[in-house]
Amino acid sequence: MMEKERSIGVTLLSLCFIVANLTVLFSMYIPLDYFPCFLLNPVCLFGQNIGTMLSLMFLLLGVFLFMLKEIARKIFLFIQAVFIIFYVCFAFFGAAFATGHRKDLVTFLAYLVYLLLILNTLPAIFIIFFTRPKVKEQFN
Repeated sequence: MMEKERSIGVTLLSLCFIVANLTVLFSMYIPLDYFPCFLLNPVCLFGQNIGTMLSLMFLLLGVFLFMLKEIARKIFLFIQAVFIIFYVCFAFFGAAFATGHRKDLVTFLAYLVYLLLILNTLPAIFIIFFTRPKVKEQFN
């Protein structure tokens, strides 16, 4: 059987995904007071039991991405799309919370745009990267 050709970008992203989820798993059980785990992965916000289950599933997904499985690429893209939808909803609530009871539309829109840009940048980069033709070719 021929070995699949692998790019450095796919290898590094899948390894980073594995390391990030391992870090989240460890930080759930060994609390790091100076580094909250939700900065790496929003899975921590679901609590310890559900967060552990999701982290293990994402860890497994990272391993399958590393092994260049097409189904893992499609699941990863779906998860990133769900994150973008979740972050859009979160940005509206976050902007409303940040502006408080003020009726200032400009401040609300500024917070909204800021949160949308910050939160959706990484998932958008992942979607663009994993839908490129040369990357798709590696997973076939």
